[in-house]
This record gives sequence, C-alpha cells and structure tokens, in this order.
Amino acid sequence: MGNCEKVDDRLVLSGEFTIEHAADLKAFLAEAAAAGGPGLVDLTQVTRAGISLFQLLISFATTMEASGFDVRFTGLNEYLTSLAETAGVRDALAPHIAEGG
Repeated sequence: MGNCEKVDDRLVLSGEFTIEHAADLKAFLAEAAAAGGPGLVDLTQVTRAGISLFQLLISFATTMEASGFDVRFTGLNEYLTSLAETAGVRDALAPHIAEGG
C-alpha cells in the first residue's frame, strides 16, 4: 500500500493506491474524518492508482463537507487526471480540486 500520513494541515498520500489497498485507505480517511480534517489532501506523490482511490476520496470529501469542513485535493498530475476522466469520476472530483490542482 501507499503511505498515508498527516503532515501539518494536509493529508499526504504517496505510492500505490489500487483496489488491494482500499480497506487501509478507507480506515485512514475514516480516522481523519473523525478527527475533523485536515481539509487538504495532497496527491502529488501518488504513483499508481485505481478507481477505488477516487471513490474513497470523493466519499471522504462528501462526508467532511456534510459536517461543515471544506476538503480540497491537490497534486493531481496528468496521470491521475487522465485516470479520473477514464473512470468517469472527473466531474464528481472537480468541485474538490484545489486551485492549481
């Protein structure tokens, strides 16, 4: 699995996040949600991903925003952007992309 950590006011994901890693990522995001944030998820160092990454991130953002927290994703490189488009989740992800993406 990739690495998940809280660094200052960000959640930083690095490495691989495929379906095999979904349960661990879900647990990490649930813990972050229970703690009330943070609201910036840095994807700059994600090297490989599957649709499950986006499904979990969108769910996390929706849950957090329902509780009054603003969640934004940053570091969406060309690979992740293309994957989101191919997977059909680009529109669901778009409202959560930080300026400069």
